Amino acid sequence: MKISALTKLSFWYTAILGLTLAAFGFYLYWSLSSELNENIDESLMDIGHAVRKVISLDEFRKSDKVSHFIRDINKANSNQEKKFIGPVLAENEIENQGSEDLLTSLYNNILMDSRNYLIQVQWRKTNEIWRSANLKNDTLPCFFKNSKYTCPDSAFSDNYVGDIQVRIFTLINREAAVSVAYPIGEMEDTLKGLFRILIYAMPLILLISAFGGMYLSRISLRSIDKITKTAKTITARNLSDRLPEPRVKDELGRLIETINEMIDRLEVSFRQIKQFTSDASHELKTPLTILRGELELALHSPRSTEEYEYLIASALNEVQRLSSVVETLLDLSRADMGQLQMNLTVNDLSQHVMDISDDITILAEEKNIKVDSEIENAVMVEYDSGRLHQVLLNLVDNAVKYTPDGGTILIKLEKSDDSAIFTVKDSGMGIPEKDLPLIFDRFYRVDKARSKEIGGTGLGLSIVKWIVDAHDGIIEVDSELKKGSEFRMILPFLHEKKSGKPENNN
Repeated sequence: MKISALTKLSFWYTAILGLTLAAFGFYLYWSLSSELNENIDESLMDIGHAVRKVISLDEFRKSDKVSHFIRDINKANSNQEKKFIGPVLAENEIENQGSEDLLTSLYNNILMDSRNYLIQVQWRKTNEIWRSANLKNDTLPCFFKNSKYTCPDSAFSDNYVGDIQVRIFTLINREAAVSVAYPIGEMEDTLKGLFRILIYAMPLILLISAFGGMYLSRISLRSIDKITKTAKTITARNLSDRLPEPRVKDELGRLIETINEMIDRLEVSFRQIKQFTSDASHELKTPLTILRGELELALHSPRSTEEYEYLIASALNEVQRLSSVVETLLDLSRADMGQLQMNLTVNDLSQHVMDISDDITILAEEKNIKVDSEIENAVMVEYDSGRLHQVLLNLVDNAVKYTPDGGTILIKLEKSDDSAIFTVKDSGMGIPEKDLPLIFDRFYRVDKARSKEIGGTGLGLSIVKWIVDAHDGIIEVDSELKKGSEFRMILPFLHEKKSGKPENNN
């Protein structure tokens, strides 16, 4: 079953939000519980230590020296103790009071809510127990038995006083065991209330968020739907159309811009294919028409042996021309599909150029063209010998074809830091500046009438460009009309192997 992008976005949005809310709720519950427990424990410890400090004084057990106890309390350096004890009674108000009366007065003057704290003091020697008024007849569970105590020096515990759950802190020293308790029912009720709120609120929040996420996703995807509908209307017949680009260059704007750039490349490719098909048809049509005419002429009228031989030779030339065009087209087609591989080996390019220079000198003698060469020795380059031979032969052959009688040609090979530079310079007819960017296109000819006289298919420089690109090289041309042309091929000494797929000339 296919799930739409809208459903997927809504699902993931809701799932992530649900996990986030669950994590937040857990953290909130845990942190509040920890904070409340820590506050209760700190309060219990403060009260417990303060009570133990008071009962550890020698004056506390001597009713006739209560005034000394009051003075010692007033001199206490601990703000914690003063806060616990609160306002102390005047000396004349507590004179002749016993120890239990003094503890009760102390308890009733606690600044914190004394009604909620349960305090118990059990003296070790006498086993007497003092209880705060709110303990009534109950006893906190930790106390002495037979002059021994059952708790560690200090400890926290949870227990019940009657039917009330309390948190207890116990301190024991050589004089007494001090136990301080606080009911935790209210805290538990608070935490339970928070838990209920989280349990009931989270599904409602998730439900609202799910619908909100679907609504926002639908709004966000609405622009994509428009792009989809517009893109469907663009076909091979109207590749000039483009998607409307938004003013804001956000993710959607960049997507539309990328799609428009892709359509640009498709339009160029389609235009090239149409042009290539038209040129190839025209290039094949001419020799086929000539061949057909010559064959019909030979069949419909008797000829002499010499005339038949002439017609057969002419037909053979046209067949050879057709074979050359078809073979070149097949090579370019295989290159476009990446099916032609380069057999790269390290060879002496200098020797290769010398051989080409010697061969072309023979052809140039027929037109009285002077061929000069400046070839640096031992230029070792990694290249495909057969393919590079096509490049060298094509460049020097074009130089001979388009250089008039009595002209000059310079063949040069030199080394730079990381590459070899091969140059062919002639004094021929040159190429107009407007045609320079197009000379490597397939079937392109600068002067079609002149090219027909000279011969050629218009594919030679396309092959040159493809082979040089496959060698990670660069092919450049400088030309001036009626003054000649200069072609430069730059090949790296070592390079990555490629599949032979030519790059787009445009």
